[in-house]
Amino acid sequence: MRKKLYFNLAVLAIAIAALINIFIQAVAIPELGDGKLIALILSNRELFPAAKYLAGIETLRVGYAAIWQFPPIARILPGSIANHAGFIRIAGISVMACTSIYLLTRYPSKYRVLLAATTPIWILFSFGYLEYYPFIAGGYLALLCWLFNGNFEEKSEIQIGVVTGVLPLIYLGFAPLSFIILFTYLWRARIEIVMRTLGALLLAFFIGLRLFWPKSLSDYFTTLYQELNFGDTNTIYEGYRGLAASETSIFFNTDYVFSLKHFKELFHMLGLGLGLTPIVILFVALALSRKNTWCLSRKNVLAILITGWSLLYFAYTIPKLGPILDVDMFFMTYITIAFFSGATLDINPKLKSNFIIPLHLLSTAFSCVWLMQTATK
Repeated sequence: MRKKLYFNLAVLAIAIAALINIFIQAVAIPELGDGKLIALILSNRELFPAAKYLAGIETLRVGYAAIWQFPPIARILPGSIANHAGFIRIAGISVMACTSIYLLTRYPSKYRVLLAATTPIWILFSFGYLEYYPFIAGGYLALLCWLFNGNFEEKSEIQIGVVTGVLPLIYLGFAPLSFIILFTYLWRARIEIVMRTLGALLLAFFIGLRLFWPKSLSDYFTTLYQELNFGDTNTIYEGYRGLAASETSIFFNTDYVFSLKHFKELFHMLGLGLGLTPIVILFVALALSRKNTWCLSRKNVLAILITGWSLLYFAYTIPKLGPILDVDMFFMTYITIAFFSGATLDINPKLKSNFIIPLHLLSTAFSCVWLMQTATK
């Protein structure tokens, strides 16, 4: 109970410090990723339809119009935040703080939540980061908590169908995750379960699409295709030009994936976004885990598939802005590793230690400083 209180107070302290920092600008938040583009996307629907962030961006547009442009609020907003970028920063802080407090309260003393919610990328997103990811990172961790809380097979068909149908509308990068969840849930399931699940999925997807996309279905998929940046399209980082697997691929070619240079880049990104402690914990916990934890239950298969996909995505996907400026785009990989690292501790009580969280926080602090220094070079 005391640990939960301490972490909730820490979340509130970070949120308050972040809000104060936006006004006094004492600490410069690293400008990574597509932050400035996200502000433009929010401001112009016709020029930037943002099909790959559809549900989230449309929700933010409604929030901006309803809150930031509400006359009594608009009149008192300082000029520095009375714009789309200011709204994204303030809303991002609020979403990350509320999500953190909810998860830490809903799953008290769970290492899977404690480790994931104290990764460097999570702290960065909580500090007024100008990007879309702070609005979905907490939801991703909440999804993992829900999937691996209790018996996976006992989740209802409607729940699984709705979740897997809505995820790609929130962020296209969640589409493979939807497929993995669906595949694991429906493997060898009865035909009526399959039909109900797929029915709920299609209904949720098309209702969501109709709600957020006023144009035709074909127009949505055409726009989505155009936003995927295949080949060298919008590859700003010169070192990655010509390394795509093909002109219609968003992935590196295999030769580069297994090159020493790329391995160094991957470890560098892991150090910046995840920190070293979760990796060490995961390897040690797996090495010392009991044999019965390795049974191929449906939940364990789901964990293997989600972890496997997040690592493949991390290794193969081309960060168009380079390994530093686009370090945030792999937030799912960092959170996934931290989550399952903590999960191994949750199921192996003998591996728990009073030193784990302090060491992890020290690692996170080091990575945050390293990230700040690296991003400003």
